[in-house]
Order: sequence, then C-alpha cells, then structure tokens
Amino acid sequence: MNRDKALEILQKTTEDYKKISKEFIETRKKPWSSFFGFKKYIGNDDKILDVGCGPGRLIEIFKDTDVEYVGFDISEEEIAFAERTFLGRSHPFKGATLKISPKFFVWDIVNIPWPFENESFNVVFMVAVFHHIPSEALRQETLAEARRVLKPGGKLIMTNWNLRSAWAIKKFWPEILRTIFPHKNLDRGDFFAPWKLKRKKIPLYFPLFQRGIKEDLGRGEIVFRFYHSFSLREIEKEIKRSGLTVLENYYTINGEKTNFLLGKNILTIAEKERHFG
Repeated sequence: MNRDKALEILQKTTEDYKKISKEFIETRKKPWSSFFGFKKYIGNDDKILDVGCGPGRLIEIFKDTDVEYVGFDISEEEIAFAERTFLGRSHPFKGATLKISPKFFVWDIVNIPWPFENESFNVVFMVAVFHHIPSEALRQETLAEARRVLKPGGKLIMTNWNLRSAWAIKKFWPEILRTIFPHKNLDRGDFFAPWKLKRKKIPLYFPLFQRGIKEDLGRGEIVFRFYHSFSLREIEKEIKRSGLTVLENYYTINGEKTNFLLGKNILTIAEKERHFG
C-alpha cells in the first residue's frame, strides 16, 4: 500500500471514531478481565504510556499503584470522557483510592515523533490499536517510535484482534473473505469491519413534514473501520524487524492462552534491549 492511501485510511479512521464515539465509549468503559494479567509486568513506580488509550479503561489495573500514567488517543471525544472520569473529584472505583494522577491528551499515533524524550517509559501499551494502522511501513514507524521512548529493558504490551478465529469469521465473514483477494489499493489481510450505529430515537411529536426527514430519522448508519488481520508469524516478524525482542506471542480468550480458532485476541509482549557495561 502506498503512503498516500495509508494516510487517507487513517483520516477515515479518525472520522469513523468521531461518528461512533458515544456508542464505542459505552462498550469500553471497563477493562476486559484479561487486562489484569498485565499487572505482572508493571513495577509500582513505573512510567506507563497507553497508546490509543480511548476512554482510559486501563486505569483500573493501576488504581492501587504509584505508576506515572500517560495516555493519548486520536479521538477527542474519548479523551474528554477519560478526563471527566479520572481527573475530577470523583472516580468510578467505589471504595478504592485512586493513587495515580493520570494525564491524557489528543495525539495521532502516526504523528511522529511523539512528544516524549528518549527512553522515558518502562511500559508502552497498545491495546487493540496496532491493527488499525494501514501498511507495514507505517506500522514499522510506530514500532520504532515505541522502541525510542522505551527505557532499556522496557516492555511493549500489545493486543490485536485475532481476525482468523471462529468468532471473527462468524461475525465478519463477508469482509474477511475479501482479504484473500484484496483490493488493488490494499494489502493482503486488510479489510473494513462494520459498526452499525443505533437508530436515533425520534419523539412522537417530530414534524414528519420537516425537510430532510430521511436524514433526521437515521437508519442505523453502518461505519466501516479499517483493520489488518495478523497471524502470529506476521506480528513476530514486524516486531523483530523494529529491533524489539519478542518474549511472548500467543492467542488468548478471557486472558487464557488458547489456539487460533478459539482465541479472540493475540497478546504480544516485546522488550527493548538492555544496556550492559
């Protein structure tokens, strides 16, 4: 895929998340149970970067630590939600003390360099983000930037949808089938997954004679978001090419290791080389 086409797709992704942001946030307020397994990679005083943080759902796994957390996302709506939720006087963790003071800001993952010094973070998270980046070239630039901001021995923790699982094929089979013979402007494994917006609720007194009635009623618009379907081998190859070392790379369901047919996600842990001497 050429760079212009990749950037065009990224712009579409930004617009797509603006359209679905309210509904998307409702489905991403709480961390998946598998997220709590990430705690074993986190030190109490670590500096954490959450790339594509969305509404800030990773915060819950750090709520009883002293980590320094920074999250950025391309969606202004999701960052605004995260700030309202975690930077106000109250937070959603009843009966718990939120020890950390998270920082959120709007930033595009491919707007490189990211606004951080070299070797700033112990851990960089990319949760369900990397598969939205079109073209291997842009993905390599993103991995190189993650490597730059990681401290020696720092970890990259990444999850991507396993779009070759039985679950994904059942849900998206027409779109996944097209990845076998991709469009000339796309790479093999690229496709657009549908998100059907809920129909707008129209009050009974709505004037049916109003101009533009078809647009106002809303028909449950379908938004097609870009995804790249990875295999374990492809992810490992791309990460190794960036100079990071792959420590773990496997299919998961509900935080447990499984096979490619059952696994809804691919969990990948990579490490930046340590300095010796």
